Amino acid sequence: MTNKLNTKQRQVVLNRAAGMYQTDAYQAVYGCDRSSAERQASHLFTRNKLAIALLNQLLERKEQLSLEKTVETVLSATEKRAILANIARASMVDFQDEDGEPQLTKDTPNAGAAKEYYHRRRTVGRGKDKQEIVTKSIKLLDPISAIQEDNRMAGHYAPSKHLVASYNVSVSLKAKNRHEDETDTT
Repeated sequence: MTNKLNTKQRQVVLNRAAGMYQTDAYQAVYGCDRSSAERQASHLFTRNKLAIALLNQLLERKEQLSLEKTVETVLSATEKRAILANIARASMVDFQDEDGEPQLTKDTPNAGAAKEYYHRRRTVGRGKDKQEIVTKSIKLLDPISAIQEDNRMAGHYAPSKHLVASYNVSVSLKAKNRHEDETDTT
């Protein structure tokens, strides 16, 4: 055994780490028949310590990257509760400019509470009667719902009560004699 994997062996290991079956990974690199690829791949992944070590290293790194990506994309409970707090604390005053008109910018406090922002400009009339009409409106998420969700997450509600009932049913079977029934009818 050499101290190093050759380029093709390394590619087989990379293919395997990428999710290919070991036979398919070997066959893709070497282009041999299936039975030969199966035998050689089995040998590579059971007896070649360098190939096994590289495969384990690649799979471990792949799992680590997957976990890091998951951690990046999943909100923690603290982050979720902070978002709910921003929704609960938002008021319409936060979303108004100096003239009292609705406005939403990146600097708006608690901007995450905005459910819908509508801004439309249109021109009506002709000639000297021409006017520009600006329509703005903003809708906020319900702060009470945010508070309720935060309470659920924090466990502030009493546990719900459930009635558990059990019933015992007893069934007895009695054998029926056909001859007795026939004699009773006469």
